[in-house]
Amino acid sequence: MRLRAHRFEDEEKSGLQEGTVKVITRENHSLKHGQNGGYRQESAFTRVGNFLGVTLRTLDERRYKTLLDALKEGKTEIGDGKVNITYYMSTLDPHSPSFKNYGLNLLMACVINNVKINNKNSNLELIEILLKKIVEETTILSNTPEALSKHVEAANEKKFIAISALLRRVSNQKEYDITKNLGQFFRVARSCQREDNWDEFFDSIYEAGESIKDCVNEQLNGEALTEVAAQSGRLDIVMALVDFGALCSVPSSKTNSYPLHSAVKTSSKFNFWSTCNFIEYVCNQYPKALIKKDNTGQTPLDYASELFKDSELYANILLPKKNNMEGIINKPSSQSRGRG
Repeated sequence: MRLRAHRFEDEEKSGLQEGTVKVITRENHSLKHGQNGGYRQESAFTRVGNFLGVTLRTLDERRYKTLLDALKEGKTEIGDGKVNITYYMSTLDPHSPSFKNYGLNLLMACVINNVKINNKNSNLELIEILLKKIVEETTILSNTPEALSKHVEAANEKKFIAISALLRRVSNQKEYDITKNLGQFFRVARSCQREDNWDEFFDSIYEAGESIKDCVNEQLNGEALTEVAAQSGRLDIVMALVDFGALCSVPSSKTNSYPLHSAVKTSSKFNFWSTCNFIEYVCNQYPKALIKKDNTGQTPLDYASELFKDSELYANILLPKKNNMEGIINKPSSQSRGRG
């Protein structure tokens, strides 16, 4: 079967590559694999997986300099053809020998040229793309475990906390696996949140089984699974996470809020009596959260006073718990009474 040759239009326009690329169809897909399952060298061509619709680009010196200039100038597109830099980065071929030479340098460029826009890291997505390639598809980290130490130092120096945490996790294979699994749970949770149907999230918890214990108390971009679960208003979901070891006593590093904050703030849209049971359960997991302030200076009790002030939830459940807890905290110890 003959291979069709096509000009890669966006690179031709941007001046990044001239010539043709090899198109691998489903029928001849096996031609691009060696006998050991690895990629065979295709010197004059760029490999294409037609079944994925992705063209893999070799990170040669010219492409590296083009991407480096774009990062320094804060561009989201490169070349005259206006190729999206995120898409372009995702198609870099990690199996090419030159990726080992330029991959880590490109990652450093993403770190030091990152900027915060509306409290978000501009290059976080690019960094995640490169890290995935470096960890999963090359031997860079396995051969040089400390390869990312300079990247972590650079992120710390510029106070890019989320990027530093990500780099530190990735440099440790176990932590990387945890972050990867956590990301999958968050993707399901966000999808459920948009559709206002949390059944899939509940199912994913039990499908994961014991493996969820490794990441149930970890945070991704400053958020914990318990915080997201508390926004669902679903008692069964929070109970499932608690059964697998989730703690409601750890605040979000992003907002300093506890699951109880989220439970109170979002529960006003649910059935009142199920809300009472839900909030009481979350509160019982860590009663001290009632008087803990988030980044806005509000406690769960403050939110409850606005949303449920004239209700049984506030008067008969939350306030007594708060008074009881403060009584325990303020109660003098037997040792201090003896001294008096």
